[in-house]
Amino acid sequence: MESGVEKITKEITNKAEEEAEQLVSEAKKRAENIKQNAREKASQKKQEIIEERREEIEQEKRSVMADAKLKSKRAKLDVKEELINEIIENVKTTISEYSDQEKLELLKNLIKESFIEINTDKLTINSNNQDKELIQENKQQIETEISEKLDKQVEIQIGETIETVGGVTAKPPEGSITIDNTIEERIRRKRGEIRQIINRVCF
Repeated sequence: MESGVEKITKEITNKAEEEAEQLVSEAKKRAENIKQNAREKASQKKQEIIEERREEIEQEKRSVMADAKLKSKRAKLDVKEELINEIIENVKTTISEYSDQEKLELLKNLIKESFIEINTDKLTINSNNQDKELIQENKQQIETEISEKLDKQVEIQIGETIETVGGVTAKPPEGSITIDNTIEERIRRKRGEIRQIINRVCF
């Protein structure tokens, strides 16, 4: 039969063991909670990193695509300008190879347009050497034909020699306005139209 002391000792021991088991159980729960929180935080951090990287990849892709589009656009513009310049050079070459009669007809039209634009009856005409000789040789014919077409008497004076593929510049003898009807200037005015045609036909 247990003595009173043994009974008390046993009760104390049992209670201590129960408390110890409870503490261990609580410690395990806390440890499990800490591990679970750590796993959740790690998973969340991993997801955040994945999302950040995904956004970086998307940004890189957008940047590459934008750069490719820009390069493509520049390449098209370069091709267009090359085509325009080639057309212009072909036009200049064609005009430079005109016969004297073809050049004369061109000069008549350009001089007539100059009279219309300035609205005068007398102009000094500047041109390259070859065209100057042609105008000088056919001066009376040019004046007569333009006078008939404009229904007024006009007079042209032979001016300076200028560097040009063809065409003329014109100004009244006493005036300050100069009309540029050289081939280069005429082509420059048409450059926009040439570009539009190329856009329609080639692009």
